[in-house]
Amino acid sequence: MKKVFKILSVIIICLIILCLCVYFVATSSFFIKNAFLPLAGSIIDVKIKVEKIVVSPFSGDFEIKNMEIKSQDGYSLKIGDYNTSINLFSLFKGVIKINYLNLKDTDVHIIQEESFEKVDMHQESEEEIYNKEPDKNKSNFFILDINNIKIKNLNIIYTLKRSTKEKSSVSELLNLNVIIPCLRTGADGSIDYKGIFKFGSETGKDKLTGGLTGKIYTKEPLAKCNGLTS
Repeated sequence: MKKVFKILSVIIICLIILCLCVYFVATSSFFIKNAFLPLAGSIIDVKIKVEKIVVSPFSGDFEIKNMEIKSQDGYSLKIGDYNTSINLFSLFKGVIKINYLNLKDTDVHIIQEESFEKVDMHQESEEEIYNKEPDKNKSNFFILDINNIKIKNLNIIYTLKRSTKEKSSVSELLNLNVIIPCLRTGADGSIDYKGIFKFGSETGKDKLTGGLTGKIYTKEPLAKCNGLTS
């Protein structure tokens, strides 16, 4: 009996060690950069390049430097510098907790062909919205607890392709900076933003340019965003 117990103990210990080895290999930067990302790119038919990627599951720290994603359709994403700290264990409590998030020098290019499908233009009136019964199946499963979000130099370019370049339109949101000190469910919060908006034809002629700056307040009477919740 003792011999069987020893054998089972050795097997269990070996399985635990094997699981830990697989875990650390799967979350290592080398594996993610040279195995996981190329495999994911081939599955969804995109090219993924990254200079540096660091994943620390226990601490919830993630870092990416110089990542580039390109699709066959002309979509592209470039990330200069991204680092964040997420409390992964809080997800088990239904809380999405971000300790901090920094995103710098990011370019997003979106290209879309004009569609001629019929669109339902019917909009609900205020009376219809008021009399609509709430969906009981919908529930706020996750609670947000977001802190110290800083986004610098975010550039989004959206191109709507038509028959000619003169008819094709380009919308650009450039040098967008966003700061979110604190954003929590049931709490007061604010979002500061500043950037430049441009709109015009794909030829670059007759572009409209304007500045965007302001602050969005999220106000709830239940709590304050300084950590004191009701």
